[in-house]
Amino acid sequence: MAIPHRDRLLFFMKRETLRGKIQGRERGYAFLIPEIENGLDYFISHGDLRGAMHGDIVIADTIVDGDKTTARVVKVVERGIKEVVGTYFSNKFGGYVVPDDSKYFTDVHILIGKGRRAKSGDKVVAKILSYPSKKAPEGIISKVFGRQFDKKAEIKSILYNYDLFDSFSIAVIEECENLERKITKSELKNRTDFTKLNTFTIDGEDARDFDDAVSIEKIDGGFRLGVHIADVSHYVKEDSLIDLEAY
Repeated sequence: MAIPHRDRLLFFMKRETLRGKIQGRERGYAFLIPEIENGLDYFISHGDLRGAMHGDIVIADTIVDGDKTTARVVKVVERGIKEVVGTYFSNKFGGYVVPDDSKYFTDVHILIGKGRRAKSGDKVVAKILSYPSKKAPEGIISKVFGRQFDKKAEIKSILYNYDLFDSFSIAVIEECENLERKITKSELKNRTDFTKLNTFTIDGEDARDFDDAVSIEKIDGGFRLGVHIADVSHYVKEDSLIDLEAY
């Protein structure tokens, strides 16, 4: 059997087989991050990915051509994802989901009837059913969060995409409620008292925390501006439930 010209050239170049993880890029190419740390990452062109996606564990051949070393996927060992969060768009073939994370540069094709009543422009979760090497992965819509650019829908998408909680545990809430809200006399001895200054917060009305403030006082020849930052560490101790939850 005749070997294609390109493959015949590659055959005679130096090869090394490595196992590693695919790190995708928005423009469609990727890098191989070897499991064995050698300080090197290897460029993989889109055509040499052979259906591999960001996060996949693969076996790849490295190819040394002069001072340039690249890689191409030989086999996908383990898929990095089973679902993606993104925006759904319908078409005559069913539709497709554009992932929010640009590292997943391939859209997920949604077959006709698999859209779960999603409308074009909805924020959704697409569960991947198949990973064809020469076509877009195929899947179904498993969740619909709402319209793209809608604040609540976008927040739900981010929480789901990064596996974040949308509420605090009872234990954390109880620790917050039991925080000492007054500064004790013994603690005041270690502080300079600015409570008589005209001080006001500069955080916006819809801010999640109010920890920055300024003060103003008239002095000879002008005014003195004071900048005040809340001492959060006085209340949130290292390794406390609140600290661990924030981390």
